[in-house]
Amino acid sequence: MPKLTRASLPLSAREELVALLFADGHTTEETSLTMGLAPETVRAYLVNARLKYKNAGRDASDKVKLRACLVEDGVLSE
Repeated sequence: MPKLTRASLPLSAREELVALLFADGHTTEETSLTMGLAPETVRAYLVNARLKYKNAGRDASDKVKLRACLVEDGVLSE
């Protein structure tokens, strides 16, 4: 599977930021407070991010796999 780069990452800026915070260990509620969003909005961004990774042939179905995708893509450091 080709590695995505930040430039080719299919995520919107908001999806990426929510995914980064969530994958870095923040809960949905903490992420919503940090970003000033409703928890439902955070969940929607996570669903969209995971779906976009799935459509790109990548498994981001849980927090660990989402984090691995972001690390592989150079968006998040280990």
